[in-house]
Amino acid sequence: MQSNMENEVESSYKGKDQATGIKAWFTPKMIAYNSIVAAIYVVLTVVCFYASYGLLNFRISEILNILVFFNPAYIIGLTVGCLISNAFGLLLSMAGPWDLLIGTGATLIGCLAMIPCKHLLIATFMPVISNAVIVGAELTWLMELVTPNLWWVAMGYVFLGEFLIISVVGYIIFFIIGMKNKPFLKTLNATKNLNFAW
Repeated sequence: MQSNMENEVESSYKGKDQATGIKAWFTPKMIAYNSIVAAIYVVLTVVCFYASYGLLNFRISEILNILVFFNPAYIIGLTVGCLISNAFGLLLSMAGPWDLLIGTGATLIGCLAMIPCKHLLIATFMPVISNAVIVGAELTWLMELVTPNLWWVAMGYVFLGEFLIISVVGYIIFFIIGMKNKPFLKTLNATKNLNFAW
């Protein structure tokens, strides 16, 4: 059951004519928001490119995945941003062509897995796990780490980077802002989890 605070924030920007379901993902407002998110994702990744690619990476832009917890429509901007960032990685010789498909797919799967989550902390683990398993397997294959034990090592490195960025730094940032500044959720065009607990 929604609290008064949640209802107040929600009703402050939900009009009678607002699109619902998947249609809400493609309103002019969300197209603009997703364009901005994709651009921010690319800029953060490319500016910090030394930390954004490789076996152990700390891709700061991955913090933006948490936006999906509040509005699933952000999956579009994040997926496009990840795809473009991986394309830049290819141009910079810091990522392979397979990363365009596999790395971007890992982000997409992680974001999709966040949709049913009701707790922010649990939601942060969805992209962490998907990237660790999928990108870890990709790196094992590309680096020809042929033994299963080395796959666990690759997965562990990817997990560590994603965990620190999303489940530690990202969680703290969004928890503090989300709990202390409800109007911030309105600015994000949040459609769910407006009154999350943890």
